Amino acid sequence: MKFSSNLVTSSDAMRGINFRWRTFFLAWGFVYAFFVVPYWLLPSKKYESIPFISRANRLGALNDTSNTTDDFTYRISYKGQTLVVKRILTDISMPSLKERLTPPSNGSKKRYILSESDFREGNMGGCPDFNCEVHSAPDKNVVYDAVINVKNVKTNYRVFSTQESPQNSQDFADANYNMSIGFRHDSPVSSPYGYAAELAQPRKFEDVVNIASVKNKTKGAMWLVSHCGTSSRREALVDHLKEYIDIDILGACGKPCAKGGECESTKDHHFYLAVENSICKDYITEKLWGTGFKDDVIPIVLKRSVVEAYVPPKSVIAFDDYNSIEEMGKHLQELLHDKEKFLDYFKWRENYAVIYLDGLTHDVLERPWGICQLCRLTHLDPLPEYRITDMKKHWTNTCESGVALVDRLTKTG
Repeated sequence: MKFSSNLVTSSDAMRGINFRWRTFFLAWGFVYAFFVVPYWLLPSKKYESIPFISRANRLGALNDTSNTTDDFTYRISYKGQTLVVKRILTDISMPSLKERLTPPSNGSKKRYILSESDFREGNMGGCPDFNCEVHSAPDKNVVYDAVINVKNVKTNYRVFSTQESPQNSQDFADANYNMSIGFRHDSPVSSPYGYAAELAQPRKFEDVVNIASVKNKTKGAMWLVSHCGTSSRREALVDHLKEYIDIDILGACGKPCAKGGECESTKDHHFYLAVENSICKDYITEKLWGTGFKDDVIPIVLKRSVVEAYVPPKSVIAFDDYNSIEEMGKHLQELLHDKEKFLDYFKWRENYAVIYLDGLTHDVLERPWGICQLCRLTHLDPLPEYRITDMKKHWTNTCESGVALVDRLTKTG
């Protein structure tokens, strides 16, 4: 049986179109088929910009130079003030502030950490939502996701912990570790004595500096010290500096002063000697974070290169800023007598805050650091890869003697 049809095929229709329009319709059909239709078929999330994933990103760090994420802020309460933080001053190769503070997306399964260091379950106070449990003694029924100062336990992350400088701690040279949890900032689980934060909302100068108190100061410098002979040779530098300004030396190496007593107050002093017993990479202790930044005093450190990346701009004076102790002494004398120049060293407080971590209170201020960050890492999938391949280079050989600094600043002629 033969069927007839009145249907017009596309080829018949095209033949009926004037030639000068045929090219136009062919071109439009091509655009519609290959560009318009696929665009509308895309899921909506495809329209979001997708960041370039570099090796650094895969290891948990952002590919920026400020250790911050655009428009991300963090609200905290510190010493009765509400601070809106947009950046913390740390090693720029480490995870961003947003990464540090965000709970793991796949954190429903509890992770376990075994610690034979000072880190305990209480240290998780700033990040209970990260979902980790810290054991101080091994449990044979538990598979540990990370261990701190523990040997002979199979784990993903082997971590060494110390808050002492390499010159005053055990030798880790022959050990095999993934990372350190301590004062060093070039670790994803860094646990410093304190930190500086850049603020999203500037503050008024008169609200953060007691100008009247500063103008009524009468004393030179203070130094609280318990170790009198050190590898940094700080005692030699202070001895020479005493020739130019008055220095109240308190503690085991000076006038007795009970810990926590009124004698520790620096409110009437212009300067505080936050000089460490060792000159080592990132070695900054409570001498600076706790006392040096506590009152309206200018902290004095040994070497600017040790602290510069982690403290607010123009917030400290360093011995090695000068060509000689005499030059340094004259500058300090100038600041003693010119209160306006002295006050310039506190301008940073308008845009920065310094947060001291005393090691006793474990709250949200510790969330970007230490065991909270170790916990966060154990939840990531895939696990970021970290390994210290040369402990001598990474740890043991990161200090210097203070002899060269003393010789340079005290030479005559």
